[in-house]
Amino acid sequence: MKFPNDRYSVGRMALGIFCCTAVISTLLQALFGWNIPLNAYMSSTLVSTGVLLYLQEGQILYVIITTVLALVALVPYLLCWRFSQKRRGWMIAAAVMLTLETLLLLLDSLTVLANGEFFHLFAFLCHVVLLVPVLLALRKNRPSKTTE
Repeated sequence: MKFPNDRYSVGRMALGIFCCTAVISTLLQALFGWNIPLNAYMSSTLVSTGVLLYLQEGQILYVIITTVLALVALVPYLLCWRFSQKRRGWMIAAAVMLTLETLLLLLDSLTVLANGEFFHLFAFLCHVVLLVPVLLALRKNRPSKTTE
């Protein structure tokens, strides 16, 4: 496997890794209650809500519905990753969604940090590490000023 050397390919790879870990984490959270830090915030929140409703009401249907909704919420990221290979606008859309999600995660991290929980802060740091290559992929390469 050849590692890409341009920023755009690295940004696409980071977005692809995020998509894969988000799908895996959503399923692991729904099935076993495990949560990987590099998960989509909305998907994680939906599955957590479904699990809490299951624990209160005792109906597994809540977990199934919220898991399906969480996986549907990941479709825009998958589309952005898939179509960003040919069009730069899809990468811009992914960067906007990831930035908004990271800001929401920061807000949630700060509110939960008051209770002494550090998992959300770690998830925020993982999102920042993912967001940097995606944002750098959008930076225009300046053409070299060589004269012939």
